[in-house]
Amino acid sequence: MRQIGIIIQVHRASTRLPNKCYKQIGDKQLIDIVIDQVKKANIEPIILATSHKDIDFDACEDAAIRNNVLHSHWCWDWNVIGRAINSAKEHNIDVIVRVCSDNPFLNPIDIRRLVYYWQKHPEYQLVKFKNRFGIQLATIDALIESVKHLPYAPLKEREDVTKFIYENPKLFKVKELNHSVDNECDFEEVRDYYENFHHC
Repeated sequence: MRQIGIIIQVHRASTRLPNKCYKQIGDKQLIDIVIDQVKKANIEPIILATSHKDIDFDACEDAAIRNNVLHSHWCWDWNVIGRAINSAKEHNIDVIVRVCSDNPFLNPIDIRRLVYYWQKHPEYQLVKFKNRFGIQLATIDALIESVKHLPYAPLKEREDVTKFIYENPKLFKVKELNHSVDNECDFEEVRDYYENFHHC
């Protein structure tokens, strides 16, 4: 059975709001609130992944220890896809749920839905929600394959972990789930989740 893990990618060098993941909200940092929400999905391991810069590593390690989760540091801060792959390999993970580190309103049900759907349909290499990019499930094999197509790609292609996979459905098997019930297929997926997995 392939191992699933959650990777939260953090770093200090945000263009619009530097150090945002570590900003204080009450008695917690933003990243602590995100981790609290992720833990409610009851899926482990949870890994904080950052770059190998000292300024990133120290803050990431402190947050991981404080929240009792794993941490990993690989690659330059711009090579987000390489960091995801190496962090997964380090912890023997075959399938990752990639979670943004700056969304304190993250819904753990979204994580559970992606995992449940993929467990029933493991042929998919990327499972995501329509028009939403904060949470995605991807196989490491697909990420590795996507990197082979990106040796001379702009940095933006390596900053977005699943962009190449999503934009090339002829090369990868991609599934988008709906956040609302628009058709019979949506209804069956939602009913299946609530009848068989929601309360697990």
